[in-house]
Amino acid sequence: MLERRDFLKLACASLSLSALPGCGSDGESAVLVPSGGSSANGASSGASGAAVVLNRVLAFDVAGVAYLLEPTLYRLSRLDSQGGIVWQIGDPTRGDGLFNVPVNLESDASGRLYVVDEGNAEIEVISDQGQPLAVIGRGQLRSLSDLAIDIPRQLLCACESVAHRISVFSLDGQFVRRFGSKGSGETQLNNPDGIDVAPDGLIHVVDRGNARVQVFDQNGVWQRSYGRRGSELGEFNLPGALVITSSYQVFVTDAVGGFITQFDSSGRPVNRFIPTLPDGRSVQPEHLHLTPDDGLLISGTLAFTSQGK
Repeated sequence: MLERRDFLKLACASLSLSALPGCGSDGESAVLVPSGGSSANGASSGASGAAVVLNRVLAFDVAGVAYLLEPTLYRLSRLDSQGGIVWQIGDPTRGDGLFNVPVNLESDASGRLYVVDEGNAEIEVISDQGQPLAVIGRGQLRSLSDLAIDIPRQLLCACESVAHRISVFSLDGQFVRRFGSKGSGETQLNNPDGIDVAPDGLIHVVDRGNARVQVFDQNGVWQRSYGRRGSELGEFNLPGALVITSSYQVFVTDAVGGFITQFDSSGRPVNRFIPTLPDGRSVQPEHLHLTPDDGLLISGTLAFTSQGK
């Protein structure tokens, strides 16, 4: 059975990446541009193939269709190949009650969308036509920071940051299992913040409070970890988002330095860079996705500088 990233390569709408809705001429809004990279502490600046979208979350479904999530406006849009809006759900006033702080989204093999509703601590399931289908985790999740879809096994893995655990559901919303406990021990978690499923089925979890990535098998049995607290290549201060490519390259953000670290399949660090715009301004990475050709897609905000630029 094909992995999610292989599905992404099968088809892709030729999205005009410079024509996303809400783009401003000043480049401060939803602008997708090729990302350069400045080196961090001696690491190479290899950010080739990466792209950045500002102030919104852009993600592609398995058919290469683009969706734009606007957390501060509580809405989700499907885009056509020119960046125009096909449909839009949610409301800036939250009058429809659909989303309450939506922060990220993923899709399954059929194109259904799963939106991380951080404010309601639940997952909203949306059809590719914009119809709400179901809610997963209502009353079962104490908190929610991220999710990953395991397409081959038809499972959803949810990060419960405040509860320091991972909850697993079937894609139809049935609870399957839960693992993790608060602490700094070998098998424990402290504020897990990002999650993805690797090509070999292992679950990689950003253990934010312990400044590392924890790796578990499908049953929640700890396998290994990589990364530690520090400022050198392969070390973190406050790791957050994580994404894994079909070739098993792992990318992890760090909120303190504003950089992204690349690891190989064994957890060995190979690169670190700070995403930058063509005009040299740095971007604070917040969420990571993949483009249909398996490139890195960074959603973030302009980094603060002492000059206020």
